Amino acid sequence: MGFIKNFLGGNLEMNSNTPPRQQERNVVVDEKKPSPIAIIYRSELDFISRCILDYPNIETGGQLFGFWTSDGTPIVTYVIGPGTNAQHHQTSFVQDQEYPDIIGRELHLRYRLQHIGEWHSHHQLDLARPSGGDVNAFVYGLRNPKFPRLLLCIGNCTPTQTTVNAFNFHKDAPHDFVHARWDIVENESPYRPLADHDLHSVLIQPHTRKASHGQLHTVRIVDPNASSTGHHWLTESVDNVEMMKSFVEDVKNLAPEYPIKTEMLSTGEPLINIADGKYKIVLPYGFPQRPPVLKGNIISERVDTVMGLQTEENAETWETNTGSLRTDFQNWLKKSFTVCLMQERKYNAHIPIEQEHGILHMKPHEGKKLHERLSKEIQVFKNYYNFTSNTLKYYEDEFSNEINIYLVAYNPKKDCHTVIKFVIPAEYPYQMPDAFVGEYNQTLAVKHAPLNSYLSKIDFTPLHTIIDKGGQIYEKMLNWTSSMALARAFFIANLLLLEYDKATQEQYDFMQRINLLLEDENVLNHSLQQLADTIKQTNKHESITT
Repeated sequence: MGFIKNFLGGNLEMNSNTPPRQQERNVVVDEKKPSPIAIIYRSELDFISRCILDYPNIETGGQLFGFWTSDGTPIVTYVIGPGTNAQHHQTSFVQDQEYPDIIGRELHLRYRLQHIGEWHSHHQLDLARPSGGDVNAFVYGLRNPKFPRLLLCIGNCTPTQTTVNAFNFHKDAPHDFVHARWDIVENESPYRPLADHDLHSVLIQPHTRKASHGQLHTVRIVDPNASSTGHHWLTESVDNVEMMKSFVEDVKNLAPEYPIKTEMLSTGEPLINIADGKYKIVLPYGFPQRPPVLKGNIISERVDTVMGLQTEENAETWETNTGSLRTDFQNWLKKSFTVCLMQERKYNAHIPIEQEHGILHMKPHEGKKLHERLSKEIQVFKNYYNFTSNTLKYYEDEFSNEINIYLVAYNPKKDCHTVIKFVIPAEYPYQMPDAFVGEYNQTLAVKHAPLNSYLSKIDFTPLHTIIDKGGQIYEKMLNWTSSMALARAFFIANLLLLEYDKATQEQYDFMQRINLLLEDENVLNHSLQQLADTIKQTNKHESITT
């Protein structure tokens, strides 16, 4: 161990008696703050998915029951859905007032389960975070001394799959809720068969028989047998220490402006400290079978979001690596730390997100996962919103590997087609697509001309140059996460263009209207849903006519 201490600086207090999993929990969970983790049994996650699929076009919801751990992490052991008298709308859900009271009372009396939170869906338009109304309701609920913590789950769906995101709230910082990672217990909850049997006369079960999950925001379960306690990869040989030095050089090459040093945690895990702790790259127990872990401190919300969203994706990529360890680490750096640095520099320079590809190196798209996701999203456009090959085009440039998706937008001007082009970034879905707009005058053309026939004649302009502050508004309305769908980006870009044209024609304050939409997500989502329905009907009519 001496040569490692010398390399890492020496005088380090080592304590490797605590298993890696427990050490990680001690570090990341603070009982005085919202927990970054939410534990749920697979059966209950499936139950929520089935309920959402019962109502794919309108909102639904229910209540969560279970316990809280000593550090404030929720454990969801039983979930209920909507009652008989629940009100389902396109942009809201109101639960049956009596149903959760009856079930909750029985669950507490029979099994001592607590009411720990609620869940509801935002259906097709994919607002994957709590709305302003959701936050206000939970902040109010935290005033009750019986509920110092609350868990809110937001569900979304395509016609075939659902996603469910967890958000933890704490009374000491009610507005600073945390997007928690699911820690899924891959078993049926022990309370599911008991309560289903004992309360069958009053329980309402979803009609959908089978859950269908999309991408979930999860932790990676650490196998305690993956490494023997107290023995880390770095301690095994001098060659590994030399490899660690190579890792440090790779980091220095990527961030020459930052001071970089090596340290060791009290758990015995080595780390690379960047910019006095602003970023830390930890080599956990189980490395190199397990991937490195990137952590941040006092970083912008944008960078923090990108970092969190990429963790699971990069872990999956690490598992499939077949190169040398040095090459694998370099690839991991490019897909994690480099992306965070790019976002940080863009944030500090106040650069609109649409300009990102113009000033930063664009990585080529790779792997079938991205194409599979885009293929599913395009099917949603076709199956649900009635787009055809005449109104949608997917194009990948074989030389630049740039992916462009073109969609004919709704335009009340009958002699003109509006087309919205999305440039899909290499980091999609962790970064939002850039939006460009083009118009084609159809006065002398066939009324229902296919998109392919005039696409080459269109000059596209970035959205942010058409509308003042358009890029910032687009970004705020999207509030992009990895579970977002391209459909929401399309409807928001289309809505902005319609509102801008209307404001110009009727000579009213465009920003005043936009601020109303930004301040009330229910109003925004209602406007988006109306537009989505209009486009759906327009496409259906035109496809029949054609």
